[in-house]
Amino acid sequence: MRPKYVITGSIILAVIATVLHFWMEKRYQSTMLYKTQWIMQKKQQHYDYVTLGASHAYVGFDVGVADSMLQKKGINISLDGSLIGTQ
Repeated sequence: MRPKYVITGSIILAVIATVLHFWMEKRYQSTMLYKTQWIMQKKQQHYDYVTLGASHAYVGFDVGVADSMLQKKGINISLDGSLIGTQ
């Protein structure tokens, strides 16, 4: 195999990989399929408290009720199906 073909093929492969990388990253950031993506979309917002934890905090803590009782603004960023070690 000639070195010219190896170099040309490597360059083409690198360009394709770079284009796919940027396209997939843009696509991942524009969707809201997972809670982690939803959390990453939260910018320039202010909260008085944050609830963080595993699935028990995710399903067992109602931010709306706490907001009305405390007269504060909160957010629940707990992840369903996660363990304490993955937080």
